[in-house]
Amino acid sequence: MSLITKEEQLQVDGLIEKLPELVEEAKYDELYGYQLDPKGDFYDEEVTKTLVIKFLRANKFDLELAKTQLSKTLKWRKEFNPLSAGFSEDHDEKFDIISYITWYEKNSSNEKVVTFNVYGNVTNPKDIFGDLDKFLRWRIGIMEKSIQILNFKDPDNSSMVQLHDYKKLSFLKMDPDVKNGSKATITIFQDYYPELLSEKFFVNIPTILSWVYLFVSRFVSEETRKKFKVLGNGTDVAKYLGDQIPKEYGGKSKQSLKEQRFDFDNSNKEFQLSEYAAFLLSKQFTEELD
Repeated sequence: MSLITKEEQLQVDGLIEKLPELVEEAKYDELYGYQLDPKGDFYDEEVTKTLVIKFLRANKFDLELAKTQLSKTLKWRKEFNPLSAGFSEDHDEKFDIISYITWYEKNSSNEKVVTFNVYGNVTNPKDIFGDLDKFLRWRIGIMEKSIQILNFKDPDNSSMVQLHDYKKLSFLKMDPDVKNGSKATITIFQDYYPELLSEKFFVNIPTILSWVYLFVSRFVSEETRKKFKVLGNGTDVAKYLGDQIPKEYGGKSKQSLKEQRFDFDNSNKEFQLSEYAAFLLSKQFTEELD
């Protein structure tokens, strides 16, 4: 993350000063597993500054716009409960063939957490996208899991990469269920997860599927579009993400994408939920038992 100017720092300080007001208004103080209430037992000033800067960057350091977006995000998180979607709820195994969260420790700055979304594995769009609520809770859960591997105190691992692979895609037209699911997901990420992506790859897109990229581009900001990379050949991905990725993407790893999937229970990388996320999930579990 690039350094900020003195003028931008003033906006950062201003938004941090507004946090108690925003928390009180939303009646909610959690953002990506971290506490935003400065008086809270789990408050981390360094993490909060990183998160505040993301909202400001997404709004070109306009304090009022960033404040509005953050306020809406807190209210949405209170209602949707994305932490539960990521770490408490059981999702249908049919989704497992689509998304693969991976961790590449040796990769360049902010390319260590990579989520592969292999839509070419989808043979029945209605089965995946037909129930919008189930699809969104699963998809947002994947995002929340990816975020927990990030480190908002480390500028080299404070954002992630997403890759969408359309090889062997079986549906050549925009199915209504696919359209609804895709639009809803894009809107949620754009509105409530600003500046968490360093790059977004669209790979193995033949000309006949150019509508995929055009559709996605319609619903994101210009700054987000600048992070898009469209690759006709999936093996070119290694030119950007290095040799640790699977051979099908041009890497040298002997492991398949499935074998590289990040195991949150048995990972070589020391992983644990943020303290506040663990506290909130434990509290929710206890309340449900009562």
